[in-house]
Amino acid sequence: MEDIKGDYPKGANTFPVKYGFTKTKKIIIVSTLILIAATVYPFIFRFYKIEYFIIVMVVVNPILIYIISSLLKDDSSKNLNKLSFFLKLNMVFGLIAIYFGK
Repeated sequence: MEDIKGDYPKGANTFPVKYGFTKTKKIIIVSTLILIAATVYPFIFRFYKIEYFIIVMVVVNPILIYIISSLLKDDSSKNLNKLSFFLKLNMVFGLIAIYFGK
């Protein structure tokens, strides 16, 4: 979504270009909510230990909730750039949760 203004004139066939900003935003929000719900699955079925669960509940999911909240309030390019950074940072925390949860 952040690059839609540059993608469109170049003919890039990205999801936001093809289906629009609003649909893309809705899909991001729904998929993020599904991801949050799915983060408990590995702990409940004992794929990972309590360390995984703690990191996910204290760091990963709050960042995802912040991203949804921020996206709903402000979909400017500047905010989308910031949220992109937070998503990348959150992936690192997710990997840390998996590492310590093994």
